Amino acid sequence: MSGTAVYILTTEGPVAIQRISEEDPSINSVICLDGLAQILPVSAAYDAFVRRPVGVIERMTGHGAYRMDVASRIDEGRSWQLAAYIAHAARLQAGGGDVTVYATGEVDRELGVRPVERVEQKLEALTRHLAEEGAPSGNAVVLVPDGTDPLPDQIGGIRLVRVSQAADALSVSGVAAPPLPAGAAPGKSPSPGKRRTPPLMVLLGAALIAAALFWIGGDFARWSGLTERGRILELEQDMAQSDETAFGGWRAAMFRKWLSLKRPENGPTSLQGALFTAPDAAACADVASRERVPMTPVYEGSSEVCMAEMRAIGGPAKDVMIGRLAYWPAGLGSTERPARVMRGSKDASGRTWTLEFDQRPAPGAALRLVVITGPVDINGSQPWYQDLLSAPVDGAAFDAARARLERLGFRVTALDWRRE
Repeated sequence: MSGTAVYILTTEGPVAIQRISEEDPSINSVICLDGLAQILPVSAAYDAFVRRPVGVIERMTGHGAYRMDVASRIDEGRSWQLAAYIAHAARLQAGGGDVTVYATGEVDRELGVRPVERVEQKLEALTRHLAEEGAPSGNAVVLVPDGTDPLPDQIGGIRLVRVSQAADALSVSGVAAPPLPAGAAPGKSPSPGKRRTPPLMVLLGAALIAAALFWIGGDFARWSGLTERGRILELEQDMAQSDETAFGGWRAAMFRKWLSLKRPENGPTSLQGALFTAPDAAACADVASRERVPMTPVYEGSSEVCMAEMRAIGGPAKDVMIGRLAYWPAGLGSTERPARVMRGSKDASGRTWTLEFDQRPAPGAALRLVVITGPVDINGSQPWYQDLLSAPVDGAAFDAARARLERLGFRVTALDWRRE
């Protein structure tokens, strides 16, 4: 890719695009991990980004299939598209100056750069990476979509630039805008003369398609059954095994796409909380002497906190809402496990968590409520709660656990409280 090194910004840190190679146009484009025979689930989205008529890469290069290797896993979504577009354009450019590009953004069909989520978290992860690994030598730039919330002018000494068009991103990166492929006109893909497919090949193709549909159907039926029974961890593990093979990864990516269509658009319509306080610990025993005060993120009062109540008001009736409330007497994540974890009780309009404190909250004590909204109730082991209940909501561990559930068709919402 000439002298241009391109990194995809993620909440786990920047991910290097290691190489891009052309493949036979009759197969799908893929994103692979670190040169291994491991196709990442995001490959189906990458193929759509490449191939006409939906994608933009074939329109730029005249070729319809690629393999792109990345240094670490990237999740589903579209924020990798700007970095991938720059890397493809740089690949076409002979020579060029040495420049390192860190980018996040979605690229639409008109080559506009659209805003994406969690830009601040991605920049925080980049800051940590630069502090640990050092800034790259030579020129470097950080690219984010225009319209993002206020951000600093530089990250770790590297200039941050907002872009609204892919052409602007190329210009800032020192990459020449690629010309149209030879023989191609705007809106047309270069194509060879029409050839008549032999009848035997048609029959063979039909047989292969029928076999593929049968093969896919078996996995989809099994995964649908696990989903309907709420066996979400088993579903995740089963699809992860499929990810280890090329075709299995493609099938799993298709099913994850289907799960994303079932994911609720929003979590609870409202999260509310209340504290029940008393002048001293002895007065907590007298329910009549307690005062109910609205819960705010931080409690700075001097009264004893006798009880806490949190309530989530549900959205559409078809959505199922579950969750956990964790109590950390010494602060969020301060010990291996919280002192109390509650499932809450369901009612007609939502779910309520009521915690009568045996160990009264002292300064630094914290509560974390996590609400999971999805198409079904979750049964069996739920290991994601470990990070969801203990990690800062703006941290990488919480972000990873939330993304893990979102890929399985769920929304995650959190509410924090602590005593000053």
